[in-house]
Amino acid sequence: NESVSWSISGGEKSFFSINKDTGTLSFKELPDFESFFKTHETIIKFETNYESLSNNISNTFYLGLYDKENLEYQTTNITANNFLNYVNDGSYDQTFIHRLVKDFIIQSGSFIRPTQSSNKENPNPTLVQSKGTITNEPGNSNLMGTIAMAKVDSLPDSATSGWFINLSDNLNLDSQNSGFSVFGHVLGDGINNPLLVNTADLYQVNYPDIGLNLNELPLFGVEDNVIEVDDYFAFRSIKTIG
Repeated sequence: NESVSWSISGGEKSFFSINKDTGTLSFKELPDFESFFKTHETIIKFETNYESLSNNISNTFYLGLYDKENLEYQTTNITANNFLNYVNDGSYDQTFIHRLVKDFIIQSGSFIRPTQSSNKENPNPTLVQSKGTITNEPGNSNLMGTIAMAKVDSLPDSATSGWFINLSDNLNLDSQNSGFSVFGHVLGDGINNPLLVNTADLYQVNYPDIGLNLNELPLFGVEDNVIEVDDYFAFRSIKTIG
């Protein structure tokens, strides 16, 4: 018999534990299936415009925020509450992935996708209105499936609305620019939806009307050099549940 090793990390640590002697996986608290399961973090539902039915990957995934005191990770109340402010007023609805570094990160939270194709009038993204910069909260590792705030190079306390999801273990980001603030973790196999972006083609796109250049923009199915609205990987909605 071959030995099997496995582990849990991020948000799942709040639900389960592993016996170090027997390897048994168990709930930390037995769920009550007649009522909503109480978690140790706020849960966020992401609904995207892409799925892969052939690979059983849906267009939704869930994220646990590190916004409540616990023993599994460093609480990041400033960062988590900042993210929730954008979620709760709908600022992130129809935002899109504007930067992809394959097998590294996807970045979003800064622009709302256009409502017109690129050969029509006003085919430009809209800037998400900033609520101001926040204090950096490093300490949690940038592991695959974690979410962290984007910020300006060499300015640790410059994060506003932009965020990124780690597509691999990026431990170098734990110290770069004074560390990036990891404030949540994609739950279960939900990372498979963001990983779909890895299959997109990368484009350098200029929006001269608004002075915006996106040099690592992932797009799907572009034909005849015309970008359609659904060519962007977008978030139809991002909201809290429970």
